[in-house]
Amino acid sequence: MFDVAELLTEYDRARAYTDQLWRDLSAEEVCWRPNENSSAIGWHLGHQAHVAHFMVRNLTAAEPSPDPALDQLMDSANPEPARGELPDLDRLISFRTTVAERVHARMADIDQGRTGAPAQLRIISQHLLTAVINHEYQHDRWIGEVRARDLGHALPDDPASGRLTQVDGYIMIGSTFSTPLNDSSETSLLAGGSLTCPGLRGRRPARLVTGPTYPCPFGGNTGSRPFRPLRH
Repeated sequence: MFDVAELLTEYDRARAYTDQLWRDLSAEEVCWRPNENSSAIGWHLGHQAHVAHFMVRNLTAAEPSPDPALDQLMDSANPEPARGELPDLDRLISFRTTVAERVHARMADIDQGRTGAPAQLRIISQHLLTAVINHEYQHDRWIGEVRARDLGHALPDDPASGRLTQVDGYIMIGSTFSTPLNDSSETSLLAGGSLTCPGLRGRRPARLVTGPTYPCPFGGNTGSRPFRPLRH
């Protein structure tokens, strides 16, 4: 297993990759979903941060949530029809930034022995960070599906790291049941395979058959969008 410093580097890499998947999108695209049984990109972004801090505060530090009002909304136990009222982008960005700062601060305290039972907590923190990184990439896969298949934007290159592999098409760290990331892979996301999809990069894929739309909490309406139920 990788040490805490290496895992924090990979945590930052995963978050940077997430940003590549959504930072160039409009507010309407971030909050769009094809139907009420789907999750918008904005929900996935909040959920990634919510899970990261939930694990930190329950496994290593009893500290309060950075934004308690978002906890119920961003929890996976919240049914998809209730995930439509998203926070504005500034609040979402602030939430993600604060969570990342708290992850770094707590993991650094553990790694540098500034806690009780530092050896025991160091082992916990290694597993915690591995889970948080893999969870970030898990939802990046689904964000990427919305970005490429539904919104028609090319995907960024996969993150470059010798510590990362793929399992069932998901980017992961720390798994023995995996294959190395391969940027030359011909497996297509649109065929249900790897997130790597070279054929989409640099161009906009054709849009799918359109379906119903839902109002955007940031204002405006995205117009007709493809109908495709999304996985949680």
